[in-house]
Amino acid sequence: ILATKADPSAGLTSAGPDGTGGANDGSGSAAGGSSGLDKAKAASFLISHYGGNNSSGHGCLAAIQLALQASGGGSLLCPGQGVHHWAGTCGPLLTGKGYSSLGGSDQSPQVGDIIVVPGNKYSAIGHIAMYTPSGWISDFAQGVNGNPYPSPKPPAQYYRP
Repeated sequence: ILATKADPSAGLTSAGPDGTGGANDGSGSAAGGSSGLDKAKAASFLISHYGGNNSSGHGCLAAIQLALQASGGGSLLCPGQGVHHWAGTCGPLLTGKGYSSLGGSDQSPQVGDIIVVPGNKYSAIGHIAMYTPSGWISDFAQGVNGNPYPSPKPPAQYYRP
C-alpha cells in the first residue's frame, strides 16, 4: 500500500517508452489512449509477479507502480505524507493523465481498469488494484472484487485507461 517517493513533484507520466502515447483499439491488448498503458502487458506483469499471492503484503501501490512502469504507463507518484505515497490518493493523477473515471461502480471491468479505495477505517492509506484476466490484482490476487475490505465496504472509484 505504501511506496517511497522518488520525486514529490512528479505524477503519472503519459508517454510510452518511445516518448509517445499508444493507440486504443478497444481490444484490451493494445496500449491505452493517452495513458500510454499496454493493458495486456500490465496485466501479465501483475499475474506473473503477484497472481499467486493470497494475502496482502501491504504493497499494493508499489505493485501497480511496477506494472505501469513495465508496460509503458509511466510512474504513479500519488500524494502522501513524508516519504510515502498513499494508494487511496491516486485517483486525480489517473484522470489528469488520460484515465476515464467510471465513478463508484465497474459492473463490467476491462483489463487495465484500476480501482482506488480512499483511506478508511481499515486502512488510513487506502488501496489500489488493477483488473486482469485473472481478476483484480495488486500485490495479491483479489478475485472478482478489487475492494478487499470487509462489508460494509468503503466506497471505491474506478478508472479506465
